[in-house]
Amino acid sequence: MTKHLCHFLVVITSTFILLLPQAGFASADSQKEWTLLVFINGHNDLDRYGKMNINHMEKVGSSDQVNIVVQWASLKEGTVRRLKIEKDQTDKVASPVLQDLGQIDMGDYRQLSSFITWGVENFPAKKYFIAVWNHGNGWNLMNAQGGIMRPQDISYDDITGNQITTEELAVVMEEAAKTIGHKVDVYGSDACLMAMVEIAAQMDNSVRYFIGSQENEPGEGWPYQNFLERLDANPRATGAELSTYLVEEYHKAYTGGVFGRKEVTLSALDLSKIGNLYQAMADFSRELKTQDSQGLESLREANRKALKFDDRPDFKDLSDLVEMIKQSHGVKVQVATLAAVQTAVQELVVINKTTKQYSKAQGVSIWSPHSHYDYTPSSKRYDKLHFHSVTGWGDVIRAIND
Repeated sequence: MTKHLCHFLVVITSTFILLLPQAGFASADSQKEWTLLVFINGHNDLDRYGKMNINHMEKVGSSDQVNIVVQWASLKEGTVRRLKIEKDQTDKVASPVLQDLGQIDMGDYRQLSSFITWGVENFPAKKYFIAVWNHGNGWNLMNAQGGIMRPQDISYDDITGNQITTEELAVVMEEAAKTIGHKVDVYGSDACLMAMVEIAAQMDNSVRYFIGSQENEPGEGWPYQNFLERLDANPRATGAELSTYLVEEYHKAYTGGVFGRKEVTLSALDLSKIGNLYQAMADFSRELKTQDSQGLESLREANRKALKFDDRPDFKDLSDLVEMIKQSHGVKVQVATLAAVQTAVQELVVINKTTKQYSKAQGVSIWSPHSHYDYTPSSKRYDKLHFHSVTGWGDVIRAIND
């Protein structure tokens, strides 16, 4: 099983919930080093892994310097609960339930925003780590629902049929940064295919470090116990250090570690460096758009050869795409322009870990379809993304698919 795509019910409003007694929550004068907020959407076939991951978190638990807080939706349990993770060595979820929200829509971005606001208000810290745990499909998988094509990016709620889009995720991070008073220190997707430059670009003004996988994630997801143990040993870790702990432990977990041996990728990006990539990609796009017919055909061929993920021909490793274009004799583009993109990617990526099958992956994917089947349903939406607005990459894609 992978974290990939394999009713409305009673909603208890956040207004009512916030009226409940707050006994046992942190006070504003007990600010810790870190608060980790993990949004676990088990309203789908990943449900059993949610309980497993929480149990792994409990092997470490919160401390006097680190809060670990989850919003846990479970099909089996039939409810959505907010827990502060406390240390426990049993195989049961023993952490105290702070709030029981009943059945709410975990595919509604407003529920994610509500959880973050509640977490920040009740568990103050100097730094915040926010993770969305669920299925993921990058920025653009479009599926027909009720005769309407709808995006399915992350956090699938099979009860309601809703998901959180890339654009909505950006809104949540912007609101989170305002609530916190500074950029979210680390945002991560414990989900498939989310290490895309288009997703990172949507939150460049609200997030410092961005974590995601270019490929599918196994159902077990992140090795929470392992990377939390490293944070527990160094609670004053920076965002870059915490991101490094997670990426390193994830790689270890699937190369003979706690989760055996499976092919995986995971990377962390420093979004303060993404501006250099924007400039390099804008120059790259301008040169690619001026190709003659022979150059365009060579560009299409290079695009087809670039490393793809999950057999999705439209999700390419950005660095490998540049490399394929560099090796093409028909595409007329300056060597310095190609080098600038590759350098900008290297500066952006804090750490990138892959297994052998994905050894060419450099940590950042880009949407680069080469068929009308992949291009047409998402082209107009792409033109509204921040990444296109600052790079013009959508115009290159359009030229390839004309």
